[in-house]
Amino acid sequence: MEKVFNVFETIMSLSGATDEEVQSCKELFRLGISDLTHEELIELLRPLSNAEWPLTKFFEVFADSIKRVSYTEINLDDFSLLRPSDLEFELKVLQKIVSSKATEITAFRINSGENLLFDPPKLEPQLWTEIIKLQKVEIICISKYKTSFRDLPEMCKSLPSLRKIKVMIDSSIPVPTEDNFAQEFSKVNSLWVDWSDWNEQVTNPLKTIKLTQLHNFRDLDTLTFFDLTSPKNLDLFLNSVGQKLIVLNLYYTSVTQMKISLNLIQRSCPILESLDIGLAGVDDSNSLASFKSLLELKISFIPQISKNVRLSNLLAAPKLKIVLLRRFQVSRQELKQTISSIKNKIFLKNIKYIHLELEATDMSWRMREMMENEGNRFKAAVRNLNKNDEEKIKVEFTTEAINF
Repeated sequence: MEKVFNVFETIMSLSGATDEEVQSCKELFRLGISDLTHEELIELLRPLSNAEWPLTKFFEVFADSIKRVSYTEINLDDFSLLRPSDLEFELKVLQKIVSSKATEITAFRINSGENLLFDPPKLEPQLWTEIIKLQKVEIICISKYKTSFRDLPEMCKSLPSLRKIKVMIDSSIPVPTEDNFAQEFSKVNSLWVDWSDWNEQVTNPLKTIKLTQLHNFRDLDTLTFFDLTSPKNLDLFLNSVGQKLIVLNLYYTSVTQMKISLNLIQRSCPILESLDIGLAGVDDSNSLASFKSLLELKISFIPQISKNVRLSNLLAAPKLKIVLLRRFQVSRQELKQTISSIKNKIFLKNIKYIHLELEATDMSWRMREMMENEGNRFKAAVRNLNKNDEEKIKVEFTTEAINF
């Protein structure tokens, strides 16, 4: 690392962009760059990207340096920020990366946190042309630009190693309805969909975009939805691909009145191991006792619609190892019943970590005191059952407001 900083200090001291200085800079990179991380390379390139350096000189050094780093993951936006006022800079950087590391990059991203706050521009065809040359890439995540469903099949056909796609779909562009459309994604195992702009448009999913084609995603085992507010669409998706799902994530970024049916998930996803629900209501009227595959359960409730949660139904899944339940209310009697089941070795026989966070905003001081006592009894019952460390068993109370 000391050699890297010496290189960095020398680059910072350069005052011009003569041929001799460029050559000197290349030599310095050769000495200290082979074991650089992505972040360290960006910092080394930053002083070379200022306006005093002609772009041709910068790319001489960049082309030489990118050949020598050994990492296999790239976030293109980090390079773009070196020269944000130059609209062609990002494409030229990508072209240099592709020419040197087309068979080495396994994870490619164009992620910019700032762009998530606005309507992103469309991904230009020139960038697509370069991206599909990354023959070994397994993961593509793009949040800086939006694309259309029409662009994705070509990408999948051109990238034989691709396993995960995370992109923003332009909801203004019609979704293909050809029967064989989803077959282009047969090797994809993880699908992430933001429904923010689609909930009102997809009123009859079977007829309009044929979501049942998802069964053609033969290797799909991880499904993540943001802001899906239609129970019918969730039912349709799970009936199409639930049989093969191992991981299901349902997240919400604003208040929703939708209550997610755990019985539907249990019935549709027989091999599901991980279920994560963020900021939603849950229909917990049925016990999870027959949900024998479930190992990890995480739910962040909406307090206003999550009163009197049936904790015993949620913790009944027999193989649970990790549980995180947040912002929920439970009656004292329900908590007592759950503790009794734990003591009788009916629940949590395989638990490794459990964290309960109870909503206490409307709780009187007297009720809070009684519930805290029950919480201590709950922790003791779990600890005695599995001999778990105390820090892996938590029962807490919160009055903090939810921040979306």
